[in-house]
Amino acid sequence: MQKKKVFVFVTKTNTWHDQQILTEAKKASASILKVDFQDWDEFLKIDWSLALVVFWRSSSLGQSNWRLKALKNLEKKGKIVINQGWTKWPKIVYKSFQQKRLASFLGENSSIKTFVFKSKKELINHIKKGNELNFPIIKKPDLGFQGIGVSKIRNLGELERFSDEEISKSIFQNFIENDGDYRVLVLGGRPLGIMKRVAKRGGFLNNLSQGGVGLKVNDKRLRYELMEKATKIAAVFDLGFCGVDLIVDKKTSRSYFLEINTVPQWQGFQKINKINIGKAIVKYCQDLGERNKKRLAFQIEKFYSEAPYLSEDKQFHFYSRLYLWTKKKKYYNSLLKLEKYFLGGKNRKAWDRKIKDLIKQEDFYRKKIINNKIFREKVLANYPRLGLYHELLFRGLMAENIFQVDWQERVFKHIPRKDFLLESKKLLNNFKDLETLSTFAVNYLFLLAFFLKNKNFEREIKDKLICLIKSSTFKEEKCSLKNGFYLLSHCLVAGSEFYSKKIFPEENFFAVVFEKMEKLLQNNFSKISLDNKLEFLVGARLLNKKTDLEEAIQREVEQSWSPIGNFLIDTKNEESKDYSRKDFFSSEHRNVLFLMANYNLLRK
Repeated sequence: MQKKKVFVFVTKTNTWHDQQILTEAKKASASILKVDFQDWDEFLKIDWSLALVVFWRSSSLGQSNWRLKALKNLEKKGKIVINQGWTKWPKIVYKSFQQKRLASFLGENSSIKTFVFKSKKELINHIKKGNELNFPIIKKPDLGFQGIGVSKIRNLGELERFSDEEISKSIFQNFIENDGDYRVLVLGGRPLGIMKRVAKRGGFLNNLSQGGVGLKVNDKRLRYELMEKATKIAAVFDLGFCGVDLIVDKKTSRSYFLEINTVPQWQGFQKINKINIGKAIVKYCQDLGERNKKRLAFQIEKFYSEAPYLSEDKQFHFYSRLYLWTKKKKYYNSLLKLEKYFLGGKNRKAWDRKIKDLIKQEDFYRKKIINNKIFREKVLANYPRLGLYHELLFRGLMAENIFQVDWQERVFKHIPRKDFLLESKKLLNNFKDLETLSTFAVNYLFLLAFFLKNKNFEREIKDKLICLIKSSTFKEEKCSLKNGFYLLSHCLVAGSEFYSKKIFPEENFFAVVFEKMEKLLQNNFSKISLDNKLEFLVGARLLNKKTDLEEAIQREVEQSWSPIGNFLIDTKNEESKDYSRKDFFSSEHRNVLFLMANYNLLRK
């Protein structure tokens, strides 16, 4: 291997896809070496010492167990291998494994119920029971690609042409009525785009290789939904580059996972999305090769700033926190592009339309507070509009502190001031509800104080919260501990108007809050998420306080790189097993907190 070869491209072919990668690497002055090997001895003869990143697409090794052995060998040598999922789960190429693993981490509603049978007789007996598989059904090779060998079976008679051996090597699913399926390419944890695939007239296979047609997806809501889902799926399988296929039920509009392709093609996808995939792959490999502690903050900021398909909600969260924390113009300019999304426009009529639209989404904001936490649902019945009120007040604060727009008059035009005050009175008189509703309750109270510009009301809030904090043990069960920690951290966040104003450590309220957070973290370090730990560090910066816990938190950060991209995931505490929080979209909150707590690194 020649010197400075840092990007090794393993492929046995010389396709259009291979050539595009080689061409783009040359344009980017990226050191690249294309290799293949027939056997293990050839693999060992290659000098891997200068390789930082290995992009493995295919090889002549043949059997998958040889590929597994080679990939594990490279990982032991400290090489960054794309895709790590191959070594962690050798069965990842099997559709039955994909559906089973996805269901176990993201829930059965995300996957399609999948059946395997040892014989034709077993399959027929199962169908005759009539409670799970109903005609028409889909038969797919468990190990297959490009739609080859896929059949739509309408009755028992059509099963006769299949042998026991073929049935034993296939999976069976109920047919989902659709008008096409969707392919999302995911690179480094981020979606590169989305393409709809529609079967040729009279057919049911949407694959382009089977005559299907690729189409642009114009529905913005659907694009975001499917791309976010695809990134979660890629994270579940630790795949840095893959194609995720999804289907939407025509009757219910619910989306389901079809399969994941670990060696996707992209010629048609590239034309539809107008993006150079080969160039993106080369850049991804270069970025991975530059991973190091000193550059961590730069890489994370770059990774999220350059994400074209980050939802507007996530974009606003990312840029608003960084702007209010730093007052840097580059973040403000990004927020100006989101003003219409966030406020509806620049005049009163537009603001009124936006507020009316938010009111229509009242149930959505109620469910946002519940967030699949049953213990909150019962309590929230006493505060049915808290989610909506919280959202209106939050947008009002951001409107004033970022866009210099006063929303108070507009909000109170649609919902009387007394309704907001009544909600706050109920909360302040019930500590148990305050603790259960946690972040949302604390935010709501401070947001209302900001809206009303009432210092006495703010003082009352702080006095009540101090009584709660001093009297509560924030039990160390996972749910209660997490809830309590978020309540405390948002006393600082909301108390600072979401980082818009200074707060002072000598003020008793903030001193009590910080001391309680520090004690909880000291006693429960392994139980508390990295998000909460970083929020604690942000609190320390807000109050200009030093903490003995910083070294341990920063050490955990260094061990929390995503295996598929330049962003942080949760790896070292009790929540690290939750794959639903390891994807690019779900990790935004954690990563912006890291940037805030370590913003000094971006100044260097």
